[in-house]
Amino acid sequence: MRAASTHATRSARAGVHAKSAPSIARAPQRQPSPTGQLLPGGPQSAAELKAVDGYESTHSFDTAGASPDYAAIFSRTAWNLTIYTSNYSKRSGVTKVGDLTVDEAANLASHVFHELRHAEQYFRIACGLAAESTKTTTADIAKEIVAKTSIKADVALAAAAKPLAATKATSGLVAEAKDWESITVGRHADYKANMLNWGNECDAARDVAAAVTTATLGATKTGLDTNITNWKGATRGPFVDTHITTIEAIKSKGKMDRLALSSLKKIKPLWAKVEASWTTVTSDWATDKEPARLTKIGATGALLRKLSKVLYAAYRDYLHEHDAFETGDAAGKRFRSLANKKKKK
Repeated sequence: MRAASTHATRSARAGVHAKSAPSIARAPQRQPSPTGQLLPGGPQSAAELKAVDGYESTHSFDTAGASPDYAAIFSRTAWNLTIYTSNYSKRSGVTKVGDLTVDEAANLASHVFHELRHAEQYFRIACGLAAESTKTTTADIAKEIVAKTSIKADVALAAAAKPLAATKATSGLVAEAKDWESITVGRHADYKANMLNWGNECDAARDVAAAVTTATLGATKTGLDTNITNWKGATRGPFVDTHITTIEAIKSKGKMDRLALSSLKKIKPLWAKVEASWTTVTSDWATDKEPARLTKIGATGALLRKLSKVLYAAYRDYLHEHDAFETGDAAGKRFRSLANKKKKK
């Protein structure tokens, strides 16, 4: 997955949030708190979010392990942070947060603050849209924001009452929000979704190719053939070409435009090599013996590893994700620093 625990990771902007990282250590591991303790993404950090640069989010716990790769996920449509308690640790015998190692707890902090940063981002995007709106009432502006972003109506209403117009003092904030808007709900929204999904699919295909044996040759070929056939569809290989054309036609390109264009131009030749390699596998299959089949699938697998890396790099260059990773990293670093200081006392 694109945002697995080893990837989680902002800086001074998240400083106020990083201060509440130690509260995570008082949250429950398997069950929601019956006493209203300070929770990951809960009362303390959510209140700070509302005071600083966003709108307070709710939080909920998933104790069934519905997400195998995430410790927390923020949903803009629900304006809620879901916390996956079974993913606090992969070790057995961990039943409460106090059982976590410093690294596990710091990783949890990274995930929580990474996801809360997305709440800040979407609220600022909404405030920017409010400033751009030509509607005359707060209610109508809010409806317009909901239509453009899919955020909850109460959040949109709060943003509509707090328009963020470009001034000398706010120009940097507005420009950043416009880049976030372009990749999340704007002209690069399809690019974001398509490359993210392709990356996940490519990761899986890479792993299948790497695990091939003589006993699994047939099943491996069938699975990879399905993948590569699907990647010839409109949202994968062909999308690379059409979106390159779209971006190149933009006269005044923003930062996200340039990053997306650069990524697509790296993806395009690798995808062509994967296609060509797989054509060799399928065209020679009937006459090849097992060793040749294994070698040729291995060659395709090597290219899938390269394509997977480039697709992941594209994901990390989504400006809202790059920003959120920095936020999470800052929180994790702060947590480790405080934990280590406590140990020394």
